[in-house]
Formats: sequence, structure tokens, C-alpha cells
Amino acid sequence: MAISLEEVLKLVLAVLLGGTIGLERQLHHKAAGFRTITLICIGATLFTILSMRIASASGVASTIVTGIGFLGAGSSCTRPIA
Repeated sequence: MAISLEEVLKLVLAVLLGGTIGLERQLHHKAAGFRTITLICIGATLFTILSMRIASASGVASTIVTGIGFLGAGSSCTRPIA
């Protein structure tokens, strides 16, 4: 099972866009920075590509959206709750 050029381009695009968002967050001293956001984008892209090859894409995609929402909610809280 070889990886296609289209899938490689999707991964490169995920790295570029995730890196851009992560760099912006790191420059503003947010909790999740360059590495975290880039790895999240790569992971979500890989799981989506894999799910389209093996099973139904909708089940895995909905789980990815839920996981990203959970991470976003955790990283948006910058002040400790007193």
C-alpha cells in the first residue's frame, strides 16, 4: 500500500498551515505553540487519510473534531481559576 502524491501534498499542507498557526500562538505566548499545533495537524491529517483507505471517513472525522475541540477548550484557559 503506497502513499500517493495527493496524500503527500495533504501532509505538507497540514505542516505548513499547522506551523503557521502554531508560530502565531508561540509569538503571542499561548499555551499550545508551534510543535503542539503542528503535531495535531499532522495527526489529524494522517488519521483522516487512513480512515478514507480503510473504513468510513465520517466516523473517524467526527472523533477528530471532538478531540480538537477538547484540546482547544483546554488551551484557551490561560489564567488559573481561583
